Amino acid sequence: MEVNFFQVLAFFWAALAVVSRVAMGVMGARWKTWETEGFYKARKPWYINIIGAFGLVLVVITWIMVVTAGIPYSWILALLVSLTTVKISLLLFNYRAFREFAALMLEDPAKMRMLNISVLTMAAVMVLMGILLY
Repeated sequence: MEVNFFQVLAFFWAALAVVSRVAMGVMGARWKTWETEGFYKARKPWYINIIGAFGLVLVVITWIMVVTAGIPYSWILALLVSLTTVKISLLLFNYRAFREFAALMLEDPAKMRMLNISVLTMAAVMVLMGILLY
């Protein structure tokens, strides 16, 4: 069985989603502290720019692969990956607004529940796409 770029991307994205939700569950209330004081510190950490640049490069590479690989339905995953540029843009160009949004989400259990359901649903869709489409 040959694995292509889009399968790897779909499975990686799904794994990242599931691992982050499991970490949230295991860490419980400590997750909020880790996220707001550890990873997304008050002053934008240096690694945010690297992560943002990596994300933008991944979007470009994904679209190049859509054009060159000839994989049916690859544009669907490329479109979904492109939507992450909203988060990347906030991280790179309006970090304070992103932190405020993250803090609001972390404070509201109902919003966090909806976010977790959405992320896990998207992970399931990514797995199905990796198996059935690519």
